[in-house]
Amino acid sequence: MDKVNTYTSTGNKLLRQGCLLESWNKGIPIPQSLQVAPTEYCSLRCSFCSVANRKNKHVFKYENLIEATANFIKLGVKTVEITGGGDPLCYPKLNQYIKWLASQGMKIGMITNSVGLNRVLTADSLDVLSWLRISANVLDYKDKIEIPKNFKGTLGFSYVWADEQDHLPQLKRIRDIAINNNVAYVRLVPNCLATIEQQKKNNLFLADVAKAISPPVFFQKKEFKSPSNCYWGYVKPFLYCDEYVYPCSSTVLNPDADKQFNSSYRWCHYTDVLSVWTRKIQSIVDTTRCSHCVFHDQNMMLDYALNERLHEEFV
Repeated sequence: MDKVNTYTSTGNKLLRQGCLLESWNKGIPIPQSLQVAPTEYCSLRCSFCSVANRKNKHVFKYENLIEATANFIKLGVKTVEITGGGDPLCYPKLNQYIKWLASQGMKIGMITNSVGLNRVLTADSLDVLSWLRISANVLDYKDKIEIPKNFKGTLGFSYVWADEQDHLPQLKRIRDIAINNNVAYVRLVPNCLATIEQQKKNNLFLADVAKAISPPVFFQKKEFKSPSNCYWGYVKPFLYCDEYVYPCSSTVLNPDADKQFNSSYRWCHYTDVLSVWTRKIQSIVDTTRCSHCVFHDQNMMLDYALNERLHEEFV
């Protein structure tokens, strides 16, 4: 199994969305997957946190969250990924939101550090999740990973190699926990707060680390490269708890974002999305700002699909 293209958003999954691309060819954008960060609060303070400078004041008002999500469902969204921000488990009405999403026919995934998972998530919520990805870096701060029992969806771990220390013993420990608990994968990623040059070194080093460790560990490299145009938000918009939509989740990595969802990167308010998606498609942000973009390849696919090329039938 190609785990990068199965369990991550920086692979070639876009090529499998025929209806989306056909519509895109005609200049009609359809959002496929909605990322939602319902709260800025978190139970941990990870050293590599890409939103370390958030103010911990934004929590999505539940009624507005429902309205915002409903707007995206009207536009054609098929899946919802509940993520951070902070940690979704800190959102007071998380179970209520998951139940509502399921009632709307949404496929649902969630990313969490697992702190309080078995206390917060009800069995009904767990039963409707298509997948759950737990940050195994929780073991750098807590004694255990809280793993749900009898989980029906795909359970995965992610581990950020945060600095130049030797994390190999910890990674092996995580691999063993994964094997003993039927975890489908352990995604190893570099610290995305690194410089461009350092990230090149990190990718080479960690690719070798992953090869030296047996499955289910796999490495997902993170390459920083600015695309000529930014379209990814039309396909996978990021709805933040300040009630604004952002072009993607990687805007926080840019140096001028100051480790937060900086207001200068806001695309539109959630009440405006129905009109935004009916306008002519245009680049969402000035990409010269996006030195740490990790969606270059996806943006280039969309750029090519949007603009007619000579002899394009000759593949």
